[in-house]
Amino acid sequence: MGIEDEMPCEEVMMMMEEESCATPTRGEFRIPAASGPPPPPRKKPVCGGKKRGPPKNGYFQPPDDLELLFAAGKRRAWS
Repeated sequence: MGIEDEMPCEEVMMMMEEESCATPTRGEFRIPAASGPPPPPRKKPVCGGKKRGPPKNGYFQPPDDLELLFAAGKRRAWS
């Protein structure tokens, strides 16, 4: 025989309510009030700001037969 068998239903419900969990309400558990809005995001610094000169090794020089490679691809696509 359990406690529930000896007590009326209302008393059991009251006991369960008293033993249940509750949210803490003391001041030390409260979320602190916001002091104000956060500052706006800062701008990122501009990289360099000056123009670059030409590369030391020069610009890329494509091979002379590069056009042949593209021309061969076009013929295959139309076939």
